[in-house]
Amino acid sequence: MKQQILMIIVAVIGFSVQAQTYMGTNGVKASVGDANDQFDIHLRGASGYKPMYVILGNDEILNAKIQVSFKYRFINSGALSKRTSFLNKFYIAYTQKSFWDLESDSLPFLDNNYNPELFYLNRDVFSDAFGDKVRMEIQTGYEHESNGEDDLDSRSWDRLYFMPSWVFGDPNEYHFTLAPKVWAIIAEGDETTDHMEDYYGYGELNLRYGKNDSFVIDTMLRKGTQSSHGAVRMNVSYPMNRLFYKHINLFLFAQMYYGEGESLLLYDHHSTIWRLGVALFR
Repeated sequence: MKQQILMIIVAVIGFSVQAQTYMGTNGVKASVGDANDQFDIHLRGASGYKPMYVILGNDEILNAKIQVSFKYRFINSGALSKRTSFLNKFYIAYTQKSFWDLESDSLPFLDNNYNPELFYLNRDVFSDAFGDKVRMEIQTGYEHESNGEDDLDSRSWDRLYFMPSWVFGDPNEYHFTLAPKVWAIIAEGDETTDHMEDYYGYGELNLRYGKNDSFVIDTMLRKGTQSSHGAVRMNVSYPMNRLFYKHINLFLFAQMYYGEGESLLLYDHHSTIWRLGVALFR
């Protein structure tokens, strides 16, 4: 078991160092806080989206939670972008969240959640209305989420969502972000998931405080339509290049999850779990 955990950690660190080599850092300290854009060099228009991490915890069994997430902008900056300023704010994105059983002999994946999106993102809304220390963004779009199973294990739903966000403070210093997200459910897979709103509700509140090259605390609060259901998720992260080798573009990453809905397969299962690991971006 220790060998398996060590292999996971070594693989993630190796991937990060290799990415830095391809990026051509040439001895320059990695840019912490801009990690979500580090892959633009390889595929123009592609960048990170939601946090990407490998974390370990124990919820009845020792397991790993793995999340990968990228977005792609259809039109990049340039002459065409200037003539189509509205169109260059459209993105497609893909996020995959997996739960890996590390105790069973065959090391099976317990559940995989697939989450493609199409959305519009405007990072500069009413820029003159709030002053220098407040910035407003708007993101709205369509997302599908499913676990790729069939019959009684099948879970899927489709949503239209709207998420404004406000950033308070200097983005280069400690700052606070408030981002409520509301959605309308437009389709549910079958009779096993026709009451997703009981556990997920119709929205969530995202709160984030931190600094690009230091601590970041990211919290999600969600309330289901049934009074006893909901969830709280908190991420705490810190750049490893502030502690160790300066070219490691990784973050120490801790996550606490309390409530239902962490996994689509067990969306009605209540869990309280702490996990610890590393993130490529946050």
